[in-house]
Amino acid sequence: EGQVDLWWGASSWDQISGADFRPQAPISGKREAKVLVVGGCVEDVQGVSANAYVQATSNPGRVKSTYGGAASSWDQISGADFRPQAPISGKREAKVLVVGGCVEDVQGVSANAYVQATSNPGRVKSTYGGVGRNIAEGIARIGEDVRLVSVVGSDQAGMALIAHCSSLPHLDATGVRVVEGQTTARFLAICNQDGDLEGAIADMEVMKYLEAGQNGWSLGEVRMVVADGNPPIPSLLSLAAEAAQKGIPLFFEPTSVPKAMAAAKGGLLPHVTFTTPNVAEVKAMVQGLGQHKAEGLEVEQLISVLLDAGVGVVIVTDGPRGVYFGTLDGFTGQPAVLRFEPEEVASELIVSTTGAGDSFAAGFIAATVRGAPMDEAVALGLKAASLTLQSEKAISPLLHTLAAQDAS
Repeated sequence: EGQVDLWWGASSWDQISGADFRPQAPISGKREAKVLVVGGCVEDVQGVSANAYVQATSNPGRVKSTYGGAASSWDQISGADFRPQAPISGKREAKVLVVGGCVEDVQGVSANAYVQATSNPGRVKSTYGGVGRNIAEGIARIGEDVRLVSVVGSDQAGMALIAHCSSLPHLDATGVRVVEGQTTARFLAICNQDGDLEGAIADMEVMKYLEAGQNGWSLGEVRMVVADGNPPIPSLLSLAAEAAQKGIPLFFEPTSVPKAMAAAKGGLLPHVTFTTPNVAEVKAMVQGLGQHKAEGLEVEQLISVLLDAGVGVVIVTDGPRGVYFGTLDGFTGQPAVLRFEPEEVASELIVSTTGAGDSFAAGFIAATVRGAPMDEAVALGLKAASLTLQSEKAISPLLHTLAAQDAS
């Protein structure tokens, strides 16, 4: 009695507000109805692409929720403020600094074969997302101390994201800044009945406020710096320069095809130690370099192009085909590429592919900062990805089972 259950991933809005909006007696002054309407009462989530829409990848644009055409705002429900204050007592100095997106993920999964340009029955859910935030959560769940630097809007989505991050024992969220008057980033994904991405809209306008030098940006004694493709290119270049000056490896997760291409065009790649694009993103990175045509090249050839551009290690994630690991041979100086098979997961156990790549990155990073050899780091990443494939969440809570555990 007396609570509103509005579910947001693993969190419940009834923790934030006890307000009760259930209809009671007819409001005084309203007359007897002439018309009875029986039908759906729905939250509409609409994503509008900023450019020509490209299927099976993330597209920049705007995402909004409406109730019958009226814009909704979570801050109409609660004024609770979960902005980070001082670091939580007992959290240790971070081994990893992550700079990237902190996003509300809205995901629709079709119940049947997905049909374009019409409504498909299925399930829609909201979860905590953002590539940078996902990676940070994964690292924290595996048991390594991590600091997240990001931005959110001054709305309830932003407050809930901060509260969730702050609740994780190994995650320091004091570097997440609230930008007044802005809306928290949203990622709207449409998946087919197998959980594979059909298309997406990414509303990342707030990310332009993620600037070098904001609270939490200091590298300190971290062992690795991680960035996704969401910060502005000047901020990424500033971060890369500071990491290089201190001899700290830079891990770059391209995030999407447009952002992968922008990073390559912007000159980031020569500063990158590790990168984990998928096949579409590695093609975009090669295309962005402007020296090669990506179409028609095999994955091994695409990796070679990035290695020649100065990237230390290129790991291309390829879904059920596993990952391709490429680096320069220490003896010959020539590109060497290995393929690692994925952890076997029965098809009936796969819930969604969303977050699997971020989980792989988290496992690989956690193992690397522990000092594990590269093959063991890849193996731990594949284990982490397999757990998230079986979870409704962007990062499986079961990643804690990989804490202080060898990848073998």
